[in-house]
Amino acid sequence: FYVTLNHKGEMVKVYFESTAKPYAINYIKENEYLGTAGSLKLLPNRIEDTFIVSNCDIIVNADYEDLLEFHRKNKNLLTVVGSIQHYKIPYGILHFEKHGRIKSIQEKPEFDFTVNTGVYVLSKEAVNFIPKNKHFDMTDLIGKLLKNNEKVGVYPISEKSYMDTGQWEEYKKHIEGFII
Repeated sequence: FYVTLNHKGEMVKVYFESTAKPYAINYIKENEYLGTAGSLKLLPNRIEDTFIVSNCDIIVNADYEDLLEFHRKNKNLLTVVGSIQHYKIPYGILHFEKHGRIKSIQEKPEFDFTVNTGVYVLSKEAVNFIPKNKHFDMTDLIGKLLKNNEKVGVYPISEKSYMDTGQWEEYKKHIEGFII
């Protein structure tokens, strides 16, 4: 495992070094924040093949073997794990024209969206699209790959298979069922 460190990096390192684990962790310190994809440019000599990238503040329950197989079978350069999220607007939505004239009203609409979970599978070649020593987010990489007509796919998972611990209200909502 490789962990790139910047913000609160020492705290992350201390946490992992204080727990027993059956695997090795290699730490790579960013001198300046390079973004969610920029730090991957620090790894190219260590990357031998397809690899998984995960943001540190999310939890995804997925079959990672199936995810890797999906990525390879579809010959994607990058695969995004996407969570299907259902949203219900508790109000009537107004659609209107100029001067406030209402065209229609949609009462308490419901929508389904597939959102980016922050977990990705990348082929080694995808790293070639990341600039060196420059802030570059994963969304920038996805945009650059799409602009270059490279294959970028989505591996959908259910709403209950994704938790963003960085969003406090969402985190509390997910853990309430686990507190005894």
